[in-house]
Amino acid sequence: MSNESGAAEVVENVQSEVQTPQKETKPPITEEFGPRESMPDFAFSLRNIARGYRDIFNNVNDDGTFSDSTAEQQAITKWQNWHNTNFLPQFVKGKEAETMIEIENKLAEVKNGTRFLTYQDRSSLQEYFKRKHPTEKQAIDDVFADFDHDIDFVTGGMNQAFSDDETARTLFAEYRKKAVRKWPEEIIESTAQLFDNNSVSETYQPVQAAKEIRQLFDVISRIGGAKFAMEVDTQTPFEENISLVGNRLWFKRAIYNNTRNVHKYSERHKDTKRKFYNKLMFAKMANQLFIHAEDNRDGFRDQDLDLIDRNKSESVFTKTGVVIKRQQVFGRKIKGTESEGTKTEGKGLGMNILWHVFVNMHNGKVTVNNRLDKSGNPIGSNFYFFLPVEDKAA
Repeated sequence: MSNESGAAEVVENVQSEVQTPQKETKPPITEEFGPRESMPDFAFSLRNIARGYRDIFNNVNDDGTFSDSTAEQQAITKWQNWHNTNFLPQFVKGKEAETMIEIENKLAEVKNGTRFLTYQDRSSLQEYFKRKHPTEKQAIDDVFADFDHDIDFVTGGMNQAFSDDETARTLFAEYRKKAVRKWPEEIIESTAQLFDNNSVSETYQPVQAAKEIRQLFDVISRIGGAKFAMEVDTQTPFEENISLVGNRLWFKRAIYNNTRNVHKYSERHKDTKRKFYNKLMFAKMANQLFIHAEDNRDGFRDQDLDLIDRNKSESVFTKTGVVIKRQQVFGRKIKGTESEGTKTEGKGLGMNILWHVFVNMHNGKVTVNNRLDKSGNPIGSNFYFFLPVEDKAA
């Protein structure tokens, strides 16, 4: 690795700092990622929403074009019905009990295959299942805060891509491309897995997954005018013989969350001449995949330094029952000062989800530090991920 940015010169030195045991000052934290209780009916409902979504694109080519004007109008109508209408009733104060019964009856219709749910039904579903599973209320709120955050990244542009306005449809045509349009479906499916209490494990190629996220950001940044680029630097051509075993969809959401933080920063600084970037480097080290995410977002400064200070790390139980140290930046609902009070203020879930995906879903390790210039000033961040791999060549 290059040391021009102040990054650790030897990767092993970075790894030795990751989650190292320290003297305990507080009892270890136990966190759940998603509901503790399985809710298969909730998962079914979400997948039903995804079925209606897929049906829209029966009339759209992979490149985002339409085969003819009839197919175009059918797709527009299907999108607007899916995105803008409700099948389930909204909860009204004083009529909660009646609404619960009405939703239950309508969900029975959905199960029978006679009706389909829409994107707008997610708020009624959220409230319905919170009342049906009151002990999971906070978990459902957290899951949907992240769900809306991730899916809204593209649905606004897609709404323009299926607008009645021909100029808007042309301007946002790239949002109909396969590389972008599969993102909402993946958000829905990965969320459904949480409510199934079933994090699907599969063998997949992480570099390809990262490239798919890069395609997503390429389109959004180009149309939105943000001075931003996501790079996937594969210095060694090992894409064909290196694999991870874990949840591919949540791996992509972790990479998305890491990149989106930099992208948001670039959106707020459109008037600058600087082009912001998030560069991912992949390297194989023995039985591990090492991922280095480098950005030029100016790093952690002032009071935000506490977020990455290892001396102020918290002790956390992992899914394997091991207690490890976790930097505050990866904690639940922890936000940096630049996020607070802004229009794009987050919920403090993105980095926490990244931690759960890499540590609890993939049995890996994560850490972050500042990139420094020659004078010792922070100019960006270094995220380091170490994940066990399945080597097909072995």
